[in-house]
Amino acid sequence: IIGMAAAGLPPELRKKAIFWGIIGATVLRIFFALIVVQLLSITGIKVIGGLLLLWVCWRMWLDSPGRADSRCESVSSGIFVALVVVRCLCVSPRGLDGGFHDPFGSG
Repeated sequence: IIGMAAAGLPPELRKKAIFWGIIGATVLRIFFALIVVQLLSITGIKVIGGLLLLWVCWRMWLDSPGRADSRCESVSSGIFVALVVVRCLCVSPRGLDGGFHDPFGSG
């Protein structure tokens, strides 16, 4: 993206734009990572995120053009898929050592 933005600049400004764009992107990435770390320390934030994800999945299912007329089967399978996605999102960053964080407190 930085390269595309700098492509229209004169050559003498292009290198400066790319350099400062990379510096700015790095600083913003670190800043947002620190904010995310603080947000994830809030109790229940993953559950709230999971519920928001379920709501988004439900709205997407309702808006899908090819959804089935038998709502019971489609709804139950859609909710099951959304629950599986939420459950997979709960895998902690330390997943390499087999650690698993259960937001519902059973593990």
